[in-house]
Amino acid sequence: MANKYRVSVVHVDDIAAAVRRGIALLGGIERLVRPGAEVVIKVNMFTRATPESAKVTHPAVALEVARLCHEVGAHVSVVERSPHYDFIFRGYEEIEQVARLISLDDAPHRHRFLPGARSLSVQIPWPDLLDACDVFINIPGLRTHALTKYSNGMKNLMGLLPQDTTRYIHEFGLDGSICDINYYRPSDLVVTDAIYTLEGNFPSEGAPVKTDLLTFADNVVAADLVGTEIMDVDPGEVFHLQEAIARGMGPTSRDEIEMVGDDLKELAAGFRITPAPRDPTPYKAKFNLLAEHVCDSCRQALAGGLLAVSHRSGLAEMEGVTIV
Repeated sequence: MANKYRVSVVHVDDIAAAVRRGIALLGGIERLVRPGAEVVIKVNMFTRATPESAKVTHPAVALEVARLCHEVGAHVSVVERSPHYDFIFRGYEEIEQVARLISLDDAPHRHRFLPGARSLSVQIPWPDLLDACDVFINIPGLRTHALTKYSNGMKNLMGLLPQDTTRYIHEFGLDGSICDINYYRPSDLVVTDAIYTLEGNFPSEGAPVKTDLLTFADNVVAADLVGTEIMDVDPGEVFHLQEAIARGMGPTSRDEIEMVGDDLKELAAGFRITPAPRDPTPYKAKFNLLAEHVCDSCRQALAGGLLAVSHRSGLAEMEGVTIV
């Protein structure tokens, strides 16, 4: 019996060609998108940065996915809580011929409870277009992360909440809230942009690594499991991914995923991604650090914060401070 889940992997020489090949390996865009369909594409472009920084979805990837949907006859919207489209899509202005660029900070929304939410148990501002669309496409970037260890398809949906209301996700539990949003609004297609992968202590810091990969999946858990393999991250340590698996939102392990396209092991053998710090213990010599009994997420956040402080202003002026 063939595996229920399939992920295609494509080495990138030409971005547009790689996007078309990766989607074709999953059965073609016509399998998901019909003429006249309303398609929403969620990119990761909330910051003013270039694609070479690995901090934004590569605009060429977003353009080609939008172009494919437009060719079928769909009505396409590219969304993010971003005022930076004019900068990020500089040189890729064709995007405005095939899609509307919408800032979720300005899009109509209504406060509502998300059915099935277990952590995000308050009314949140939910964009109307997400409930109105026929197809939802998720184009994240692949990154290490100081709070979740790893960021890909599931975490990209944090950016669906407008302006500063992403604070709800942190207040009610980061990993559980990420899972709640993905449970309510599943991704029909996930295109992981790993042309440049971000390593290190993101979001405080981070450096790009040229990895020249794209992956394509029709299940976000499958996409994220494959992403952990690319980055050599233990999926058991990515808490929102483990919660999604426990809730039956996708495959339980990499073994349940059929891989097609290029050889992932061969491609990933050519690079190593430096993880975000997880252990604050090395800083105990500098501080009175009271963190022995906190949860793993808090320990990781503390380690990332202390590393960022040490790089920005030095630890000397903070020596002897008690941190609880």
